[in-house]
Amino acid sequence: MLLNGVFLYNALDGPGRDAVAHEAQDLCQGHPERSGEYHYHEIPTCLRDNAVATSTIVGWANDGYPIVVERDADGNLPNNNDLDSCHGRTSAINLDGVVKTTFHYSATLEFPYTIGCFHGTVTKSGK
Repeated sequence: MLLNGVFLYNALDGPGRDAVAHEAQDLCQGHPERSGEYHYHEIPTCLRDNAVATSTIVGWANDGYPIVVERDADGNLPNNNDLDSCHGRTSAINLDGVVKTTFHYSATLEFPYTIGCFHGTVTKSGK
C-alpha cells in the first residue's frame, strides 16, 4: 500500500508480462482492474517526482518493510544491479525522521520496479 492510499500490485499483468509496458495507464501511471480497484504496478511519477530527499518512504509492503524512493548525490534512482533478488537492500534511510540502516524495497525505473519477491514474512494476503 502506498502512502496515498492506492494499492501497489506486482509488476505483472494478467498474462504475466511487464504491466507497465503493456497496460494502458493514466497520467499518474495507475488504472483500475476488472473489479474497479485503482492500482499501480510501479511507483508513479506523481509520487516519485515529489520524493526529492535522499530517501523518502512512499509505502509499505505486506511483509512490513518500507518501499523507498532513494536518490544518490546526483538525484538518480538505484538500478537493478544495486539491489538484491527481491529488489531491495539494506542501507541508511530516513525512517520517521531518524536515519536508520534497515532493509527496504527500492523504486527503480527498471522491471520489476519495486518488489520482486518478499524479503520477510507476509502478514496478510497481498496483490
